[in-house]
Amino acid sequence: LTRGSLFSSMPGIAKSSVQVNDFTIDYLPNGQVSQFYSDLSVVNPNGQEVSRKTISVNVPLRAGGVTMYQTDWALSSLQVAVQKPGAGEDSPSTEQTYVLPMASLEGKGGFQGRIWGTYLPVDFDGDQRQGISLVARDFQSVAIYDSKGAFAGVRRPESKKPIVVDGLKLVLGDVKGSTGLELKTDPGVPLVYAGFAGLMVTSFLSLLSHSQVWAIQEESSVVIGGKTNRAKEEFRSELDEVLNSIPEYVD
Repeated sequence: LTRGSLFSSMPGIAKSSVQVNDFTIDYLPNGQVSQFYSDLSVVNPNGQEVSRKTISVNVPLRAGGVTMYQTDWALSSLQVAVQKPGAGEDSPSTEQTYVLPMASLEGKGGFQGRIWGTYLPVDFDGDQRQGISLVARDFQSVAIYDSKGAFAGVRRPESKKPIVVDGLKLVLGDVKGSTGLELKTDPGVPLVYAGFAGLMVTSFLSLLSHSQVWAIQEESSVVIGGKTNRAKEEFRSELDEVLNSIPEYVD
């Protein structure tokens, strides 16, 4: 957190750090994302946890004048176990696990919507310009394309079901996600809310009707007048009814 102006002040909790303990996503029956959650901890400079809460959209964590919102999510990396065939009949195949970083492809190459992709070279020791593309829109499934761009299949992460692409046997592992957080602090919010509350009260008071009536005695007659801030025709009728109900005395 940084100061936005010379008149702003830093909250005391700004010296603490925010730790993401876990990040999870709930899905609807049709496979679309329903809600995403971040388990956050606020840790002070001494390493002590001072606050902890699982936040979601519209359910922030507030600590020390700082509000932490859940605003976004993304796919961060994909774990892939690659089994390479041996050089000859007598040489055994080798298997190695890679953690591939995933990048957003939204708006690139004709892709529409939120989508992420990564790349696995076919030849790890030689030309790495040809490889296998892995594309995903969420944590539930990954589409696989060979080095020529042909669709090879779909696999669920951690399903342990292998797929052979360009002579390589692939087994998809865990998909890591990243959470998007927004931290805000605004000590002037209570003053703004108080101003709105006062405005609402005065607005309601302005709707109330109030009237004033005067009477002046001049010798043997009495002159009566009045005014009101609202419903002037109704006030005139009401005043006439009151005056008509007063008996007249003739000396």
